[in-house]
Amino acid sequence: MPHSPLSRRAAASAGLVAALSSLLWAPGAQAFSLFADHGDTVVQRLASAPRWSAEPDPFGGGTGLHDRIQVAIDAGFGDAVGAARVSELYGVSKAEVDALVEQTVRRAFAAWENPVLRFELHFGGPAVEGATQGMEIDLFARALDSTYFGVTDASILPAAARLLTNGERLPGDVITGADVHINVTRLQSGIELLAQLKFTLPQLASALQILIAHEVGHAIGLGHPNDNPFFDTDTDSYDVMPIDPRQPFAGLMLSSIPLDTPGAQLPIMWGGLSQADPQDLLGLAERLADPSLANDDRGGRDVLYPALAVPSCDGDCDGDGAVTIAELTGGVAVALNGDVPLSCLALDRDGDGAVRIDELLRAVAAALGGCAA
Repeated sequence: MPHSPLSRRAAASAGLVAALSSLLWAPGAQAFSLFADHGDTVVQRLASAPRWSAEPDPFGGGTGLHDRIQVAIDAGFGDAVGAARVSELYGVSKAEVDALVEQTVRRAFAAWENPVLRFELHFGGPAVEGATQGMEIDLFARALDSTYFGVTDASILPAAARLLTNGERLPGDVITGADVHINVTRLQSGIELLAQLKFTLPQLASALQILIAHEVGHAIGLGHPNDNPFFDTDTDSYDVMPIDPRQPFAGLMLSSIPLDTPGAQLPIMWGGLSQADPQDLLGLAERLADPSLANDDRGGRDVLYPALAVPSCDGDCDGDGAVTIAELTGGVAVALNGDVPLSCLALDRDGDGAVRIDELLRAVAAALGGCAA
């Protein structure tokens, strides 16, 4: 949805992407880091960290997760990232490359999704320069005067209380918009180099997916774990981070820096070197075979956007095995407003982002007849 003009505190990410020349076999930190990090304790830093609001933002702009994050992909994005040149290099039709670029963009955003963090993509725009212009996230491909593969600018505002996706209300920063810029100057030189090294077309698409996904990570509130203070649940930088969605900050601590970072396990959010020798790029092959999020990326996402388990009973928002009048009343209000409270996914059983009459009727039946055991 379009933004209203707001006074804002802007934060920019010089998004040195973990793609092409920066997913290397080299020392670097794991775990996850924050886009903006302030506070005296680990809990304060995590609680106040920038994130999208689970309801329409408290500033009247209407941005937030309640109706999915609306994303505009600038018209001509595929051409700008070099679709015609890729068609020549790999001997496939331009139409096939265009379709691959769109599929890659979709996969880059979908990689970050969980039940409470969703994106709705609009190819062809309207994308407008300026973090509070256009849609909530605008994706551009431009020639930038930078050595970085991508740069993300985000609009961030402090709020006395904002709704988290697990139903908590805490003070902290709210992301109200972001512009993601892919640097086509660096990207096109990377395409030429990967083609010379005989990387396949699917590997090339994986590199672009990682590049875009890295910048999307900034746009949802994550930083470079090798550049900033970073967090983990233990001292093992490569294992799964168990996050309790009801207490997403519990058990987290500042993590130690590993001395041996395997390229295959590097997080998407790792920001490495801006330059690389061709032989170093050969270390990319294993990572590009699987461009999905690493454990650390998922851990950071689930701390910022904890997703409560959906109760098995229709309308049972708190998962206590019963549907109350208050839950039914809340369901009716949600249906009238057209929003789904992300802390009560039990109202939206089909997951289509709306509460409908049949879903309300099933909740009423559960309230009258009880939840099935």
